[in-house]
Amino acid sequence: MKQSGRKPISKSLRFKIFARDEYTCQYCGRRPPEITLQVDHRIPVSRGGTNEAMNLLAACVDCNSGKSNRDPQAATPRPDASERALAAYQEALEYSAYLDACSKRAEMLDSVIFQIQSVWRGVAGGGFYPNDMCVRRWVLRFGPEAVEEAIGRAGMAFASHKISAATEPLCEGAIRYVGGILWQMERGDDGADT
Repeated sequence: MKQSGRKPISKSLRFKIFARDEYTCQYCGRRPPEITLQVDHRIPVSRGGTNEAMNLLAACVDCNSGKSNRDPQAATPRPDASERALAAYQEALEYSAYLDACSKRAEMLDSVIFQIQSVWRGVAGGGFYPNDMCVRRWVLRFGPEAVEEAIGRAGMAFASHKISAATEPLCEGAIRYVGGILWQMERGDDGADT
């Protein structure tokens, strides 16, 4: 039943609503083949309702036509239908919050990596610093504070010439050296003379 000025509900959305509502009329509780299901608007389009899933529910022809465009409170869905809709809405909110948190975590991790690389450049001087993947592994394994501490320890060792020129801050040996300090710290071998 298509009304002018209203976009029809797609077949895929109609199917999702039927599946979500377990192929049951949300007003009377009857199921096919006893009845024919339709998709009903909780808030009628004539009263500002939309075709969003949260405004739609499965209803049999009898209940849907009997409700007409009356206020939704005049034809209240079965309580368990409202609970399922609320649970589905809550689940959608939780997924959305999870995706937002993942995005925020990725942004924060990128900031931490940049900060660690800045610390490295401050200690080592010059333009050489470990790439993002190397720092990411360190941060995820050992934590940012431990990585900063290891870089500081390595810088002190370079400054006091306790390591050979072959592992100066401008070469890959420095990365292995900091990695070694991190492993020692994790094992509890926190000796200052690394």
